[in-house]
Amino acid sequence: MGSDGKSVVIPAKGRESRKYNGRDYILEESLTGDFSIVKGWKADTLGNVVFRKTARNFNPDVAGAGKTCIVEVEEIVEAGELDPENIHLPACYTHRIVKGELYEKKIEFRMVHTEGSKVQITGKDKEARERIVKRAAKEIKDGMFVNLGIGLPVFCPAYLPKGINV
Repeated sequence: MGSDGKSVVIPAKGRESRKYNGRDYILEESLTGDFSIVKGWKADTLGNVVFRKTARNFNPDVAGAGKTCIVEVEEIVEAGELDPENIHLPACYTHRIVKGELYEKKIEFRMVHTEGSKVQITGKDKEARERIVKRAAKEIKDGMFVNLGIGLPVFCPAYLPKGINV
């Protein structure tokens, strides 16, 4: 802001706009990080990586988003030992491989729902999480697909009205 509190000192760059299916859109450049740091399960000496379980959801995308990708793995094997059909991140995206140690997975826990039981929200952020879930539950309509991030979707059904199927 200028000294008058209203004028612009450094104007923003103009943005390219396009029309798709009759709607106007403004195009933004993507953000590129200097480093991508991901956790893999196994890698070969060339840099091909295999992820396990939920690490397959976002780690391949995160790995490709940075200029330099560092992958920590539990095991490094010789080139050719990994099944090419099961490689989730090709070596061209991997710049550094680190063999880690101590793999305590403190954030991962198994939740099993049994009929008639109610999942409880716990922890220091209980009030905030409960407020988010209650508000989201009001917006959900029958037949919707919902993604509220990690953890919150487990609690949503407790706050949905009867007859809602998501």
